[in-house]
Amino acid sequence: MTPSALQIHWSALPSDDARHFTPPGHRSLAIWPAPVNHDACFQAAGFTLFADNDVAWDHAAQGLLARVINNLSLIGAPRLVSLPLRDEPPWYKRVLQSSRELPLLEQALWPMQEDSLP
Repeated sequence: MTPSALQIHWSALPSDDARHFTPPGHRSLAIWPAPVNHDACFQAAGFTLFADNDVAWDHAAQGLLARVINNLSLIGAPRLVSLPLRDEPPWYKRVLQSSRELPLLEQALWPMQEDSLP
């Protein structure tokens, strides 16, 4: 899949959902690439562009996300609005290696792979 094969979709977040991290007088937007793997929440919201995505899709989506972060960073510093995800070393390495906060790109990518993450 080429990056151009992805479609970018967006939606304004409802004010009540975004009130904890959106300054007064501002709006927050959600953006996502499509097609996406089937997702009950997207379907319930009326979204219909689903497909079984593969490694090529993951690579294209990662490149798209990196470009979005880089371009939006030009108009203001990114700010994580959830607790940061951390890369925890295996138990046997914890004496010599501590956990680290993931870079912003990885903070955004991990939840794409694991629905339980913020």
